[in-house]
Amino acid sequence: MGRGKSKHRPRNDASLYGGDYPFIQTGEVKEASSVIYITSYSQTYNEKGLAQSKLWEPKTLLITIAANIAETAILTFPACFPDSIIGFVADSGQVSPEFIKYSIEQLKLKMQNVSKGTTQDNLSQEKLRIFDFLVPDQVTVQAFIKATKPIFRQTQNLLQKNYNLNKTRDLLLPKLISGEIDVESLEIESEGKAIVVEEVSEVREAIAV
Repeated sequence: MGRGKSKHRPRNDASLYGGDYPFIQTGEVKEASSVIYITSYSQTYNEKGLAQSKLWEPKTLLITIAANIAETAILTFPACFPDSIIGFVADSGQVSPEFIKYSIEQLKLKMQNVSKGTTQDNLSQEKLRIFDFLVPDQVTVQAFIKATKPIFRQTQNLLQKNYNLNKTRDLLLPKLISGEIDVESLEIESEGKAIVVEEVSEVREAIAV
């Protein structure tokens, strides 16, 4: 377990961004908390950004300790994140990151209360360590992992498919609206085709106005 790293000041220095390394913010952890996994990102570090940060491995559990307190989500790709997030790498032979995530969910309200400050709420590593996590015997833990693994795998797959569909939509929609792609030539069912043509026409008319 350790805090994310973002040593450079100011943190929003444009020279750090625009590369190949995903950079996750606390807001994105909160957004993904309800669906368990982080499957997308909005910012990336370049080599300079990576040099002053740290690249965490997939399956790392992210725990927010500032701004949004005790929000959790699991990485599905290597990524960097700032020191307002703690990364927890579970020993796969002992426990799963999903089990720890749900354990934290049970303690979330207490963690938020402990983090209360006069100016800004903050949950430090030291404060996080005061909480006792109830971990059952290995037979029970392994039974949990075996029973839930297919469910979590399917959840992750569906989230990834949804992300890919959204990217495809964002790529195709401007081309449909501009007329670069002619929907009249698409080989789809007549009823569905009529709907697509009508919707694209409505969008074009709205833009023209």
